Amino acid sequence: MLLTDVRVGDERPALLREIGLPAVVVAPSALPGWDGVPAVPADDRPGVAEAVEHLIALGHTRIAHVGGRDDLVHARSRREAWQSSLAAHHLPAGPCAEADFSAASGAAATARLLEPARPADRRPLRQRPDGRRGPVRGPRPRRAGAARPVRRRVRRHRASRRTSPPR
Repeated sequence: MLLTDVRVGDERPALLREIGLPAVVVAPSALPGWDGVPAVPADDRPGVAEAVEHLIALGHTRIAHVGGRDDLVHARSRREAWQSSLAAHHLPAGPCAEADFSAASGAAATARLLEPARPADRRPLRQRPDGRRGPVRGPRPRRAGAARPVRRRVRRHRASRRTSPPR
């Protein structure tokens, strides 16, 4: 049996020993509790570190991470490699989003990370009739207790617009 997607606190090694089923585990490193189960090391840390190094060499200083659930050993290992690579360059860990390793989930997590932060006092965006997205027309919503702005109209007299003297 070939075991993948090893979880933190996984109970499968004890079960395998109990029933005597031969198995091989694919994991980033030696795991506690997996004694006696042959392992094929699959270390993603060098690849993650190389990707971060490449982005830093291109001039990026804010690097996000989209990874799997934190209970999966390989997802945790990749996240730790990302954090340590950024720390080695004295860069703060950027935002981190969790996905389920499917393309759709990864794309949705990436889209969430790329959404600009919208302050609460900005107008919300909506689909306009012409198909573009833009601010909602109309007055801005007022916060409770906020004073209403005073508007003054300056009337321009037609006489002030004339360029020639009146006849």
